[in-house]
Amino acid sequence: IAALANNHTLDLPEYLESTKEILKENNFKSVGAGNKKDADFEFVLIEESGYKVYVMNACWDFLLYNQNTKISEKTVNLIREEQILSWVKSIKSKDEKAKIVVEYNDQNKFYNFIIPKTKEELFTVLNILEK
Repeated sequence: IAALANNHTLDLPEYLESTKEILKENNFKSVGAGNKKDADFEFVLIEESGYKVYVMNACWDFLLYNQNTKISEKTVNLIREEQILSWVKSIKSKDEKAKIVVEYNDQNKFYNFIIPKTKEELFTVLNILEK
């Protein structure tokens, strides 16, 4: 799985679709960036050995690059804690055995900007503390 949500994905938005096509041709799934109208980039579902694994990828939007893209129909998943928690809870309410992976573009370790209560709840819901 290629995690495409990062602060440089939309530097050259005209290449996003060809990048995704090349990944697909080489048997990679992609998540985190795509066309706003499709919403097929929001998460990837993998079913393996009777388990469902949902993978989400998101990044911070400090520089507002997502709103300034030349091709307005392209977007990336942004880290919005409450939306992510809602998504996780919705999946878990339908399938408590589902495994969920949320990958953040965190090269600068921005985790400390997440409200601690929300971060703790997020880790609990995601089963991060699971053995």
